[in-house]
Amino acid sequence: MALDDPPSPPALDELQSKIATEEDHSLMPSEMAGGFATPNECLYCINLQIVPDIRYHRELIGHGGLPYRLAIDTGTSLFWFYAEDFKMLNGDGEIADWPGEKDYPQQLHKYRHTIARGGKDDVASKTVEVYNDNGGVLLYRYNDKYIIPTSMSAWNWRNADKKTAYLAFPRILAHAVRLITGLQPFDGNLGLGVPGRRWKNAQAHHRTTFFDVLRYGTSHVTQAMHATLRLQTPDEDEGRTPVDKRTSSFLFYGDGHPCAMQWPAVDDSNGEAEFLLPQYGPKIHVFSQGGEYKGWKARLLSITLLEPLVQLPNYETEDSNHWRSRKIVMPGTQGIKVAFDSCSVHNFLPRDVIEEMWRTWLGHNCFERLPDLNGKEPEPFCAKRGLSFERCDLIFELLGSDNKSVSHRCDAQNFLSSPWTTDGPRDAKICLINMPKSIKQNGPPIEPTYILGMSFFWTSLVRLYASHDRNNVTAGVEAPYVQLAAQRVVRDGRRLGGPRDLKIFEHFPRDEDNSGLILQAQFSGQGDVYST
Repeated sequence: MALDDPPSPPALDELQSKIATEEDHSLMPSEMAGGFATPNECLYCINLQIVPDIRYHRELIGHGGLPYRLAIDTGTSLFWFYAEDFKMLNGDGEIADWPGEKDYPQQLHKYRHTIARGGKDDVASKTVEVYNDNGGVLLYRYNDKYIIPTSMSAWNWRNADKKTAYLAFPRILAHAVRLITGLQPFDGNLGLGVPGRRWKNAQAHHRTTFFDVLRYGTSHVTQAMHATLRLQTPDEDEGRTPVDKRTSSFLFYGDGHPCAMQWPAVDDSNGEAEFLLPQYGPKIHVFSQGGEYKGWKARLLSITLLEPLVQLPNYETEDSNHWRSRKIVMPGTQGIKVAFDSCSVHNFLPRDVIEEMWRTWLGHNCFERLPDLNGKEPEPFCAKRGLSFERCDLIFELLGSDNKSVSHRCDAQNFLSSPWTTDGPRDAKICLINMPKSIKQNGPPIEPTYILGMSFFWTSLVRLYASHDRNNVTAGVEAPYVQLAAQRVVRDGRRLGGPRDLKIFEHFPRDEDNSGLILQAQFSGQGDVYST
């Protein structure tokens, strides 16, 4: 892999002076919510607070200052908050009361921060959204006079310090949710699906998606959406050891590189340290469905596990002298349909694929399911005791809507393992891979959508790009696409660093050609955001 050495950077004060006031925060911090005893209730969120004005938002005064956590969800375009006194949505789509403590001892839904409802006559529309994990919500969208004024942390590139971004959300509230959704540790959902998909009869100025909240806020954004999402694995010693905030997860809006690995100066570099950037692969154009983009979806053709045969293998080749290759081909003539879903704890794959992984990769003789840690589905399965993938690689072969295949190579450890272990034996690592639940269907069979979820994002930075802002496919406009970069740095075949070595630039993001110029923020006025 050849990395161009960046030129000597301009003076820092000169770079920072070029950042306009409305462009100086394109990164917002986020964190993992939930306990660390089990993976099933952990999600990545951004944190915000309600900042009501007593003149206009009297019904929100009691909500001011409370921390609200919105799940970062690339699997849907819709965002929402919980409504006060929200109900349960049963499997038949009917609204019901929550079970009592005898049948549902956790009563976790009572711990969600909620938002006051609007008037009954002020409901603009309703919809039901069903998620890939079989969760779901009944949403009410209120008219434009009901807004939710919020503040959230952002990174100030000008001053290399934190600042506050203010965003006004329309009032879209979940009046009822399925049980699996109510169990998850967040106060709402931040949809980062393909921009353009909106509520029925809603226009861009109604700001019913997060993209529209940013674009049609206090000022207009003229550039296309370009977001980069990085998720880091939770630290097993979380809460005891200080975490370097520059290695945190983030959601970044812009065209450049918000993070890199700093490499020590060498003799011929005039004393300047190098910044080694993550290397993105070709575009993977996503598929539309019925003329509409309903998610970041591609086709997965195969996954190959590379096991090292030598002490220092070449991480840029598949040389059989360096690697033992174990390839699993997906069923079907064009593989399987997959969605990149940051809000799915599990990766969902076909049963035959999981069984082959279980036997040939994880070292088990038969396919046996271990009981779940907390008695809830989906059940986990685990790598054989003592088995490690620290030095192994994975190659994902993906197909885009332009019929071009892309090979993406990354570390195997975070995809095939996790920070969680079984109760007995303690050193059996849980793999976050599972089969989707079977869903009853009326009519002709529909091809299932499988999921590359949270642990896939642990392996790779994921860029999401779209140049349209409407529901339907637009003639003459490039289809939305995904680009992937392994969360590591490889140079001349050597693996120099991993996810924690890729640190957020302190003062400014590097632009696409690594020239060190200031990135022009995509979302002016309301500001660009990153969240982890």
